[in-house]
Amino acid sequence: MKTLLGGDATDPTAARLWALLSQHPEPTFTLDLTGQLRWANEAFARLVGHGAPDALRDRPFVSLVVPEQRPVLAAALAAMATPGDATGGDGGEAGSWRVEFEGPDGSLAIAHVTVAPVAVDGAAFALQGSARDVTVFEVVEEQLHARTF
Repeated sequence: MKTLLGGDATDPTAARLWALLSQHPEPTFTLDLTGQLRWANEAFARLVGHGAPDALRDRPFVSLVVPEQRPVLAAALAAMATPGDATGGDGGEAGSWRVEFEGPDGSLAIAHVTVAPVAVDGAAFALQGSARDVTVFEVVEEQLHARTF
């Protein structure tokens, strides 16, 4: 059996790494260099309003985001995936954004998303991301702001 990145899932190290990602309590996901979702854990599927992570596979990441944010996010991911030094420099740098995800039912989730290239021998082969759901925080902050000012 193969893991997401082609490793042998019967290898104890690969199995531990797989468990670390899939069981992580925070939303995590993997994109290919074209921005397609290749893997997501259950926490990410819940964040974006989908019941199962498998339903997200092969979808463009930006298709989950509100339309106004798609062009900027798509350009940032494309720049991150450009060949070059995956640890910084003229491309391949990690990025963090405030992202609004739109669920299939029209629901909105707000998250701080960080994406970084994953490289071997200086060549990026995937983008790994994590998210922190800040929806409740932003709603409460907006309510407090409305009462204060």
